[in-house]
Order: sequence, then C-alpha cells, then structure tokens
Amino acid sequence: MSLVPVAAAAERRLAVLALQDQAELGDESATYLTDLVRQRALQWQVPDLAVITRENLVALLPPGSELAECLGDCEVETARRIGAELVVTGEVVRFHGGLRATLRLHASSSARLLAAETAQAADPGAMEQALQRATDALGSALVDTEPGPAVVYEPAKLPPVPPVEGAPDPAAANQSIGLSLRDVDVEALELYERALQVEEQADATSEARAEAWRDLAARPSAYRAVAEQRAAAWTRRAESERAAQSARAERRRLVEADWARIER
Repeated sequence: MSLVPVAAAAERRLAVLALQDQAELGDESATYLTDLVRQRALQWQVPDLAVITRENLVALLPPGSELAECLGDCEVETARRIGAELVVTGEVVRFHGGLRATLRLHASSSARLLAAETAQAADPGAMEQALQRATDALGSALVDTEPGPAVVYEPAKLPPVPPVEGAPDPAAANQSIGLSLRDVDVEALELYERALQVEEQADATSEARAEAWRDLAARPSAYRAVAEQRAAAWTRRAESERAAQSARAERRRLVEADWARIER
C-alpha cells in the first residue's frame, strides 16, 4: 500500500480520521471536509512525514470497521492499529446559527494531545477556508512540538515463568515427591507458589502481581533471580497502565475544555 509522501523519506505516518458530523451536514459534506483536512496536511512543512490516503486508511482498518464509528479513545487506538504515529480527529457542530469545527492532533503512542484548533464559519462553503487555516495551525504546532514519551503497551500476560534451576517445584513439594522437607525453604516455596497463583488470577492487577514477586524477591532463595525479573516486568507494566490512564484522563479534560470554549 502506498502512502502520499510529504517528505522524501517518510518515517512517520499521519492518519486523518473522519470528522464527526454532529452538525448533520450529511455524509457527502462531512467526507469532503475530512478530505480537505487530509489534503491540507500534505502541505505541512514537517520532515519525514507521510499522510495516509483515505483509500489506504479504509483498507488498513480491521474487517467490519467504519471510520465514522471511531469515537473518543477509539480514535487514538485506531491510529495505533494501523501504524500511524500521528492522528488528526475532530467534529463539526452547529453553534448560534453557524458552524464550528474542532481539530485535534495526537501522538498515538502516548495519546498525548499535541495541538487543537477551532474553525468557525457561517455555512459549509465558508467552512472550507476556515478549516484550511485550522489545519495549517496544527502543522505549525507539530513543527515546534517535541514528541512526548511513548507509553509502553505490553501484553496482558508476560511470557511463562521460567523453571528455577536447583529449586523444588511447588506441586512436587505439596505431594512430598522425592523431597526431604528438612532441605526445603518452605517459606520461600510458599511465596513462590503464591506468586504463581496471583500471576494466573484473571482479575489480578499488574501491581498485585508485581507485589507478589517482590515479596519472594525480598527473601534470599533459589527463586530470587526469577522473582526479581518478574517483579520488574510487572512493575513496568503497572507504570505503563498508569501512564495510559493518565493520558486518557488528560485527553478527556482537554476535549471537555474545547467544548466549554465552544459553548461560551
């Protein structure tokens, strides 16, 4: 699939998702205004950027998905799925007899809002130029904005816990198979078994899993190295989840602030 290049060597991709037609202009007008934003983005003086065409954007979506169905956090998540580092979203509303369009530019990796602009016009025809100016302003803001730190999204479950060399297996210990309990660190074994159980609990949080492994890592035993590695991995996951939650909350706050300005 080809991309429309903005610079000679495209390293980042920009997706312009369908503007939400809350003004009820009709599908044809809403699509035209979205394409207008996409075409204007081609003129951004941003190095190493490629704009995804509407046709390619539709082709990249999961089967059965529609651009117009993406709302709220789904917009940024959609950009991640199609491999776009940047995404422009927005909506058109009626206000005091006229039209207003709000455009937002996000970094998809962190859900960080990089810029937001509002266009105002008396009718759809006049909205054309206003929307072009708002799109230009997003591009100018991107040139001056350093990307924020990316949020690391790890899978819900880490790779299986590796076997611990030289340490008894909990199942064998419970059945006393080939083991002399006098030679077993029973407390460490119990902590190890508990950590494995917490790991498998579907409703356990990443922080709870990290805490279970930290409890084991705090005690010198044959399990310590594995416990430290596992605790560190789940701690990173917990931090990523908190960062993502914070980013979503900030995005909601900024969207609400946009609407508050529009409603004044």
